[in-house]
Amino acid sequence: MSNGTGPVNSKIYGKTYAEWTAEWWKWALSFPIDSNPITDTTGEYCDQGQSGPVWFLAGTNNFTAERTCTIPAGKAIFYPVVNALWSECPNSDDQNLSDNDVRWILASWTATGDPASHLTTTLNAFTSSYYKANLDMPISGLMIPAVRIQSPVFNTFLPDNSLLKDACPVPPYPTPMPPGKTGRLLSEGHWVMLPPLKDGEHLLKLHGSGLCTQYLAENGVCNFGDLLFETAVTYHLTVPGGKK
Repeated sequence: MSNGTGPVNSKIYGKTYAEWTAEWWKWALSFPIDSNPITDTTGEYCDQGQSGPVWFLAGTNNFTAERTCTIPAGKAIFYPVVNALWSECPNSDDQNLSDNDVRWILASWTATGDPASHLTTTLNAFTSSYYKANLDMPISGLMIPAVRIQSPVFNTFLPDNSLLKDACPVPPYPTPMPPGKTGRLLSEGHWVMLPPLKDGEHLLKLHGSGLCTQYLAENGVCNFGDLLFETAVTYHLTVPGGKK
C-alpha cells in the first residue's frame, strides 16, 4: 500500500497514481446522484466530464451494473476495482484528526482497505487449449498491475444532491454535508491504469468487495467477516479508429 511516495510515484500522463485517484474523485463527485457515473446502470453518463489523455470509468455503490461506453481513440483508461473516500464533516471533531490518523482509518477500518476481498478485473478473453474454451483475461496476465494506493489530501466542489449529501448525518454530526467546497478528502483503493486500447469492441469487467471490519463489528454495524458491500461492472467498450 502506498500514499504516493513510493515506487508508484512515477508519473503517468503528468500525474502519479495517487494524484490520478484524487482527480477521479473530483470527477465522480462533480455530478448529482441522479446523473452520476457511479449510480449509472447503463453507461448513459459514461462520457460526462471527460477531458485530457485519461478516461475515467466508475464502479458502483454496492450493486451490479452492465454498461455500454464509447471511448475516443488514444485515451488511457483509469478505474477503481474497489475504493473508499473519507470526507471531513463540517463543524465536527473530524478537524481534530491528523492526515496520518485519517490514512490509518482508511487502511485499517474501511472495507476497501485491509479487508478488501474478491478483487478481480479482466479485459477481453484468451483461448485456453487446456480448458478448450475462451476465458476472461486477468489484467495481470497482460502485465498491467492493480495498484493499492491512498490519495493526497484534496478538496473539491459538490453539486446539489451530491453523492456525499448523506455522508454527515445529523445526528451524530452537527451539520450535514452541504453543496459547495468540501473540507479535507482522502481516499484508499485498488486502481488500474490501462494503456489506450486498440480500435474495436472490448469487454472489461471489474469486481470488488469488502468485509466487515473488527471496528465496525464492535460498533454494531455488521458481523465481523461478513460481506459489507460488493461492486461489479461489465463494460462493453467501443474504441472507434484507435491503435492498430
